[in-house]
Amino acid sequence: MPYMEITIETIQEARLLGITKEYNPYVKRFKTWHSLVVDDLVLGKIKKNTEALYTEITRLKAQLATPPNRQRTHALKRLATIINFQKAELSKAILTNNINHLLIFLETHRYFETPYENYLTDITFSPAQLTELAKTLLPLLARFGIELKKGSYARYHEQSELEAYNQGIINFNIDKVYTLINSVENSKGIHLPFRLRSLLRFLFVIDINIFRQYIDGLKTPINYVAALEWMSAQQLATFFKGHTSAKKWLLFEGIRQLVARKSSVDSLLTAKYLLIKLYDQDKNFFIQICNYENRSPSFNQILGSCLAIIPTLTPDLINQLFKIGQYTFFVKNKDLLLDAFLNDASDDRIEILLYCIHKKWLAYLDSLPQEIDFNVLHPVLTDYANYVVKYLCRSCTIDETKKLWDEAYFKIENIDSKWHRTQPSRLTYFMILFGKLYLYTLSLIDSEHIDTMKNKFLKLLNNSIFMSRYGEESVTANLISVSLVIAHIKDLLKIKAEEAK
Repeated sequence: MPYMEITIETIQEARLLGITKEYNPYVKRFKTWHSLVVDDLVLGKIKKNTEALYTEITRLKAQLATPPNRQRTHALKRLATIINFQKAELSKAILTNNINHLLIFLETHRYFETPYENYLTDITFSPAQLTELAKTLLPLLARFGIELKKGSYARYHEQSELEAYNQGIINFNIDKVYTLINSVENSKGIHLPFRLRSLLRFLFVIDINIFRQYIDGLKTPINYVAALEWMSAQQLATFFKGHTSAKKWLLFEGIRQLVARKSSVDSLLTAKYLLIKLYDQDKNFFIQICNYENRSPSFNQILGSCLAIIPTLTPDLINQLFKIGQYTFFVKNKDLLLDAFLNDASDDRIEILLYCIHKKWLAYLDSLPQEIDFNVLHPVLTDYANYVVKYLCRSCTIDETKKLWDEAYFKIENIDSKWHRTQPSRLTYFMILFGKLYLYTLSLIDSEHIDTMKNKFLKLLNNSIFMSRYGEESVTANLISVSLVIAHIKDLLKIKAEEAK
């Protein structure tokens, strides 16, 4: 049994006892709450704290967790009276439109796993009364929120982050706004007071449209974060499916929170809907989102599907969305994007994307030797290696790719260093060539050139001058990856050769 929750099964067991009286200690303890100011209750400024409630529920849980015995039976009876007290308070809240009674119900319900809907089915009320309670909650909830202010002794970097945050909101600059939000999330978190979150949860259940009105009334991104952070991926999907808001910060926060969770297919489809909505509304903001979330597997998946169906996919847009670097930290994420894109895109659109990525890859490789003091210590494959292979397989003939393979191999075999003056620059040039050769090999793995490539690789491995310069671990630990890549290619060629027999 969870440490801080009483399960639905246990609650149902207590209800079947048929007990009708309320738990008298709770009636006495919460009597003073009826006359307190609602704002004070929401913020926890109450005359009597609830530590005794926590202690009592913890003791009750321990008794309920034991095997069937007299003590557990007594605990079930007490639980039944507590449930009756909760139902009575909720009923009073709905029938008299009284938020104090609602807060008492939520306070005692916090340790229970059962949904609010289970209580609503046991109470007699009209839909109009439930709507009236929801409307009463709206102005109350609107009085609370999170406001970021510059403290008297704030450090310089904190002041700078706050100024950038405020300016970023105005200019719709995601990096400036979320630098501060991420900083707060990673330190103390962004949370509304507990009772305020409880009221939000309850409002979401009883009237989602009024809940949407509350969200629309918020002004800043940090308040969107706080108002949505308690929701599950499915609740977020439900909320945004019927929401017509065009507020860019709200839609972005919806995407951010959906992809951050272990989302279902339905939730990711909702995130995709929001992303397309933002593309139609503001392409610059759309590009910012794609660059900001580029490390998320879920986001890459929905972006691939999105790029397959947006009205136009131009080389300029591709150039802004796909940033090529030498490492392969996120190759799996980018493969998710490619798979989703290939599933939904037309042949013409696939051709455009792969052509542009291949072109960017070549331009990037050509730029590396030009950078001063830039050293590459591993074969240059990039996160988009599989895009390049896919392009070569789809758009180039086997003979065209084999010609590229031969050119790269010739330069490697003859240790073509282009007369670089330093060893690091020569190594960089070699690693670039080897990255090309590796991807060309993968593109030709199913061709009739298998035996020829295999023999040439064996020749390369038996070239003592080459291996002493580039392949042996004794030369430099960083270059052992070259030997590993060559071994991988050998294994692939061996497997393909065996399959061909």
